[in-house]
Amino acid sequence: MSKKSGLFAGLAVGATLGLLFAPKKGEDTRKDLVNKIIELGKNAIYLPSLEECASYLKENVKKDDIVLTLGAGTVTNIGPMIVER
Repeated sequence: MSKKSGLFAGLAVGATLGLLFAPKKGEDTRKDLVNKIIELGKNAIYLPSLEECASYLKENVKKDDIVLTLGAGTVTNIGPMIVER
């Protein structure tokens, strides 16, 4: 595994554990996570609803981009929402 892949995997695991065991409300935790990613010098945005996420992706995804959604629950609805628009 490359250093870049390892870093991404570490961030993903840390973020997931942080969300699972966080004492804060989910929305606050998600905003904190986005802010921390930005502090680390990476791009991140907070989109509070599936509709906003689908709209953002529809406007910003370019040909040959890959969109990967991971999670439990309704996050899997984003793909069909993008295709339907």
